[in-house]
Amino acid sequence: QADSRGRRLGQINSVSAFASLTAMSFVFLTGRFIPFRTYYLIAGILPLVGAFLVLRIPYRSKVDVDPPSLVFKREYMLYYILNFLEGSRRQVFATFALFVLTKVYKVPIQHISLLLIINSIMNMIVAPRAGRLIDRFGERVILLISYTGALFIFIGYAMTRSTIILSLLYCLDNISINFSLALTTYIDKISQPRDLSPNISMGVTVNHIAAVTMPIVGGILWERFNYQMMFILGASIVLISIVMASRIRMEKNAGVL
Repeated sequence: QADSRGRRLGQINSVSAFASLTAMSFVFLTGRFIPFRTYYLIAGILPLVGAFLVLRIPYRSKVDVDPPSLVFKREYMLYYILNFLEGSRRQVFATFALFVLTKVYKVPIQHISLLLIINSIMNMIVAPRAGRLIDRFGERVILLISYTGALFIFIGYAMTRSTIILSLLYCLDNISINFSLALTTYIDKISQPRDLSPNISMGVTVNHIAAVTMPIVGGILWERFNYQMMFILGASIVLISIVMASRIRMEKNAGVL
């Protein structure tokens, strides 16, 4: 239904977080008994099971002709830009936040494992609620609030030296990423049915371009200056995201999802 897209996507993300928590718990409980290579064998089998299940999903196209694999149209430019910025800020944090904790502040692996478990639990709880908030308040409001919070998270990561505060900021950033679901519901509302799938593909493509480039840029900044510069860069990216998200203007329609 058009008014529950965000809630449904949030539920999917919640299930994904539960799967991550289950996998981490399995490795934690069996690590002393199962050979390391066995985990890779299990990880290789699971996608085959997933592929089999996907083939059993009934599907009927909502358009009369096959859409192109990718589209790049001016009317969707804001969506592409927001995806690129989202991928950029996410990669800065995902690549270097834990690395700072382990390399600079010598945080033990047990501490990192606890953070990952906490994040999975929090995502299970927050993801469906984030989806409902998107449905209720709209993409523009939710993205602006999420990006404003992310701005303070990046500034805090650049300024603080407390491992407790850094750990808290890491968890908060992980929670805030759930609200990026708003980008998917946004493109669903503004896309023509024929353009929806290729638009989502284009969004993933520009997101991955950022995923490739930002770790390189961040590594250069760390080497030439210090790790704080990466998070100042991240704060700058989020600031641009706030400006761009404020430009979201649309009329609600039935959508496609």
